[in-house]
Amino acid sequence: MNEKKPYNLSAIGFGGLTISGVWGTTDDSTSIKAIHEAIAEGINWIDTSPIYGIGHSEHIIGEAIKGKRNKIIIATKCGLYLGEDGKAKRNLKPEFIFQDIDRSLQRLNVSEIDLYQCHWPDPETPIEETWEAMRELVKKGKVKEIGICNFNVTLLERIQKIHPAYSIQIPYNIIRREYEKEIIPFCVDNNIKVLAYSPLHLGLLSGNYNPTLLSHNDRRLKAQEWGNPEEVDRYLSFIEKIRPIAQAKNINVVQLVIAWLLNAGCVSSIICGMRTPLHVSQNIKAIAVTLSRDEMELLDFSRQTFSAHLLSL
Repeated sequence: MNEKKPYNLSAIGFGGLTISGVWGTTDDSTSIKAIHEAIAEGINWIDTSPIYGIGHSEHIIGEAIKGKRNKIIIATKCGLYLGEDGKAKRNLKPEFIFQDIDRSLQRLNVSEIDLYQCHWPDPETPIEETWEAMRELVKKGKVKEIGICNFNVTLLERIQKIHPAYSIQIPYNIIRREYEKEIIPFCVDNNIKVLAYSPLHLGLLSGNYNPTLLSHNDRRLKAQEWGNPEEVDRYLSFIEKIRPIAQAKNINVVQLVIAWLLNAGCVSSIICGMRTPLHVSQNIKAIAVTLSRDEMELLDFSRQTFSAHLLSL
């Protein structure tokens, strides 16, 4: 077992969902080039899950990191599987976790997972049983750190009594801010890293929304917002309100939205889906963007107007 050292996650992490095929057709060779570009640009961690393409994302990442393992922190997850009905099912029973990690280790072609995370809570399994199993993986040397995704404060309080959580993943962005009330303060108080996923809210905050360009198997087409023209129009209106701020700073809307998260002060790292080397080079520029207090307040005011409109419906 390697000596345990604290991780210093890069401000942006490489999200493995978009290279899995669930967001439309992907090219594996291009995905590998994107990962290599990310490493070259200083991105030092990759996040994935067995459910992403039913192992395909982990397999591609395993191919991409050959000869580069010492340059990258690998984060994957457990607890989801595809049911016979084609829908994701939850299972955080210890026996499933022990099987799940061995499959991930094989696909990734590594001997140890740097950060192993429970993907979603499993209401059928006491969280104490789950977390004891996760702690056992640390003791066995299969995992260095353990974290969670999409947990509430009550569950966080229960697992902290057993073993400290390294991190939590939440779908946090300039629009989706409900986590600021309880989750984020708890994590700050308990030294739990906040990893923000879906910074562009399934692409609705990209400024490039066009559902006609999505392939029929793109998972985003099933999202409630994407299927509601009025909802989409509200997002587009929000984008147009904040676009002048991006233009004034000579950046695009994607970089502005990512920069807002980086400047918010409560996020340890952002998980960005990047299919191509170009996506990597564009997103990485957000790290250098500094937003003034006035700019942050203007962005927040635009968001409050957006939210107030939703509440009035």
